[in-house]
Amino acid sequence: MVDTLKRMDEVFGITPEELKEALADLDTRQAAWDLQQLRKKQGLTQQAVAESMHDAQNRVSQIEKGGVERVRLNTLRRYAQALGGTLTVEISIGENKYQVA
Repeated sequence: MVDTLKRMDEVFGITPEELKEALADLDTRQAAWDLQQLRKKQGLTQQAVAESMHDAQNRVSQIEKGGVERVRLNTLRRYAQALGGTLTVEISIGENKYQVA
């Protein structure tokens, strides 16, 4: 078992930066999958969510494929509302948290 990031680089040729990127990508994919599962549990199709958002189905698909960072806040807000929720945006600096939307 690889026990350190340095060892990852030595054994697999994976740098700490590459590993950090891969983990961030994994987090993004997990969040997108979670959103998709939430929608499905509510018995909603992408088309139904899109209609509630007054947007196209491909926008919902984009969100659920991990494209959240390329979507405007207002679009995410409408997506959350279509699922019966709300969107909260928070900035964290150290232990301080600031809700901005």
